[in-house]
Amino acid sequence: MNWVAQISANLLRDEELVDLIAASGGKWVFIGMESIDPANLAAVKKGFNKPGEYAVVLERLAQRNVFAIHRSSLAWTTIRPELRNALSAKFGHGRPACPFLDC
Repeated sequence: MNWVAQISANLLRDEELVDLIAASGGKWVFIGMESIDPANLAAVKKGFNKPGEYAVVLERLAQRNVFAIHRSSLAWTTIRPELRNALSAKFGHGRPACPFLDC
């Protein structure tokens, strides 16, 4: 049986947990990554999110054929061209993922 869950990216640092997710039928995980800007994350008390680890987490899931649904909130991100470009570069990678942005 396949299943879907919501999980913190912080928990996905644990490779054994990701192995268990895949082995038990986990196919999609929703991850609220919120922003790629550490200053914005700190401002909304989400400093536990580590944008520098997002690519590793997404790759770890992709290696096990677990698809990531990840959310970034543009409402929390000062809309600057370099951040738009960084979002595109970080999440436009061709790995099995479904990014969406909210405003």
